[in-house]
Amino acid sequence: MKRSTQKIMYYLLMFFIFSLLGGILEILYSLIVREKLVIGGFMYGILRPIYGFGSLLLYEVPKRARKNIITAFLVSLLIGSIYEYISSYLLEVMFNKNWWNYKDFFLNINGRICLFSSFCWGFLGVIFYYFLEPLTKRLYEKLNKRKLQQTLQLVSIYYIIDTIISIIRYLPK
Repeated sequence: MKRSTQKIMYYLLMFFIFSLLGGILEILYSLIVREKLVIGGFMYGILRPIYGFGSLLLYEVPKRARKNIITAFLVSLLIGSIYEYISSYLLEVMFNKNWWNYKDFFLNINGRICLFSSFCWGFLGVIFYYFLEPLTKRLYEKLNKRKLQQTLQLVSIYYIIDTIISIIRYLPK
């Protein structure tokens, strides 16, 4: 299998794993903080692409910025906050809807990001760098690449269908 194909497969695996973990994280957050089950977000399904794309952004950070836990935290905080702000803005412009609003949170910027969410991105980045990404890499190395490729194709089809249906649902009328 070509190296470029393997890289794409690893990126897709990361994207889907962290999209799924992000969906689970949001459900757990709603159960613990809001004390009710809330399954929301842009997508119909449980995948939350903001976490999948976020993991790919963090993965591309140079390794020297990850060696020190404080630097890793600050880089993740900064990248995650900028990414969340831009995502919020683009979703609002494209679909005239807000999927999150931090206006009631301390030190928020236009309700798109706040100190709490930025710290969450920092902590998630540290967990990603020191635990989850190495675990994902070990998993990838152990998996049968042909079966993984077939699985990623099926999940990609599901994701594309979910994205199309979700976009149609939120297009301004």
